[in-house]
Amino acid sequence: MAGDASSSEDEVDPANSLHSPTSEPPLNYNMESPYYLLSSDNPGVSLVGSPLTGLDNYSSWALAMTMALKGRNKFCFVDGSLPVPPSDHRDHARWQRINNMVMSWILHSVHSSLAPTVLYAPDASTVWSDFKDRYSTANGPRIYELERSIATLHQRDDSIPVYHNKLSGLWEELNLLDPPPQCTCSARTAYITQIERRRLMQFLMGLRDTYAPSRSQLLLNTTLPSVKRAYSLLLQDEAQRIHAPVMSSMEHAAFNTTVPGSLPGLLPLPSSSQPAAYIAHQNGGPKQFVTGSSKHKCSHCGLLGHTQQVCYRLHGYPPGHKFYRKGNSHGSSNPAATVGNDPIQKLLRLLQDSKEPKANMIGPFDEEGDWSGP
Repeated sequence: MAGDASSSEDEVDPANSLHSPTSEPPLNYNMESPYYLLSSDNPGVSLVGSPLTGLDNYSSWALAMTMALKGRNKFCFVDGSLPVPPSDHRDHARWQRINNMVMSWILHSVHSSLAPTVLYAPDASTVWSDFKDRYSTANGPRIYELERSIATLHQRDDSIPVYHNKLSGLWEELNLLDPPPQCTCSARTAYITQIERRRLMQFLMGLRDTYAPSRSQLLLNTTLPSVKRAYSLLLQDEAQRIHAPVMSSMEHAAFNTTVPGSLPGLLPLPSSSQPAAYIAHQNGGPKQFVTGSSKHKCSHCGLLGHTQQVCYRLHGYPPGHKFYRKGNSHGSSNPAATVGNDPIQKLLRLLQDSKEPKANMIGPFDEEGDWSGP
């Protein structure tokens, strides 16, 4: 009996051991003690990046503060699990010191309009409970704002990672305020799958129109991919667009320029790599024969410097050329019947309306040697 009594007296309740008058005070170097402070801990530290402003960011603020306080082993001062010891207890002064430190951290982590709530509170747990009672119970307006922000969020000029991060932040906060059921039945699995499918649609709807082909490909799959899989594929698509070779400025200008005096889209502006080309100007302007450095050979006449598409012997000489009548006479008697609606023939008919046809030779161009008949 005496042994049993002595053994029961040696047992100490872990919940009361911290404030037991007979227990040794926690040492300052004991990192497991909630009274332990790091050398970097000071009253002016702000534990979160965004201060608490009210209902709009309470959920994210409370989550960030919880992580920071638990990392410092000080969350027991705000959730009430470590109450204030009696005034005659040796840990009373220590508790007051750490409590004031935690309240100072909270003070520097809220907006200035909420500072009086912290300053006049007796302890950190009272401040924490006050904020929770104010903002955590009014989830309806915040859920509405989150749903509205998710529905109206678009990528615009953001990259795929930036757009996805914005949307993920809204999803996580909404999941915190309106969590799925915690049961383990099959209905919960179906509910989670439905949420994942809805998030995929929200993610795809906000993309720019340039990603329409990729979006259609994802939606046409027999099994819809997850949001993570869709994000990975779109990220590859974005990287391919960034590193794809772009058209040079000269080629881009040539592609988008209509030759003056010609019908739109009939004759592109010649580049340095093209064979000899004919450039016409409106209002009786000069007609110029431009020879390039290309070694293309005409399959019709066998001469170098041009192709069959611009061969004068095949399509006829343009107005103003000294072989205009000659070339057209030994060619087809009815060019329209030969080429029909060929774009070059349309151009030649348009050039016939010029008031003062002139010819101008530019560059090394030997008309006598190149274009004389056999």
